[in-house]
Amino acid sequence: PAPTAPAPTPASTPAPAAVTALQWACVRLVAAWLAEESEALTPLVVAALPTILSVARDSPELFVLLLPGLRLALDDADVRAAAIEHSLAPLAAKSLAVMVLDESVASLICDILSTLMEHQAAIATPSLLQTILPAASTLASLTVLPTHGWLVAALALRVRVTCTSNNTTTVLSRADDALLVGACVTLASPLSSTELTQDDEEIMAVALQDLAELLSEAAPPHTLPPSLEKALRAFTKHGEASWSQDAATAVLSVGARASQH
Repeated sequence: PAPTAPAPTPASTPAPAAVTALQWACVRLVAAWLAEESEALTPLVVAALPTILSVARDSPELFVLLLPGLRLALDDADVRAAAIEHSLAPLAAKSLAVMVLDESVASLICDILSTLMEHQAAIATPSLLQTILPAASTLASLTVLPTHGWLVAALALRVRVTCTSNNTTTVLSRADDALLVGACVTLASPLSSTELTQDDEEIMAVALQDLAELLSEAAPPHTLPPSLEKALRAFTKHGEASWSQDAATAVLSVGARASQH
């Protein structure tokens, strides 16, 4: 895969035309402040989050610049609790749809949403999934698949399966799930790569397990995208046996049932 582009920073990004010099100075200050991994700052970050997120709702450009610092700050339990309380998850998902073609931003948003879900499964809702799905589908429909597309698909799968665990899937349609399975075509690219990092392999293994679970629930089963099926077959035949290969085999097994319908 192409090397990940560095995340934008307030210092390297010119102020958007609609933003005043004072607002820009404040954003640069807050971004630097968020990036300071200091426990002493935690109460200030928690107190400022409602204001920070309020500004972010009005300006996607400002939100993007705050993302790297926000991600670092979310390692603190108090900051995570405040972020969940003040609806960071739907805001981040909405921004994903806007910033879907920017690799570094999309990867950061996926990381933030995964982190929040890991600590509070209840944020995974059908509404959150339906906000992410258009972004996943857009990436899957591009002629040249961007390297980060599969991360968005993996995130959508995690939200979908967590909705099942939360018993909140009643408002989701078969069409939603078919759209999600179609977006999983983006998983084929990293499966064919020999340069996956250990973190990427772990994300892939979870994504494939989630896909197998989603496919097994459907009646009749959804059909796997042909290019993904081909990549999965190749993936199961090379290298040492691994958790992700077991998950790939499970997906193929469930997918084979769909082809019999």
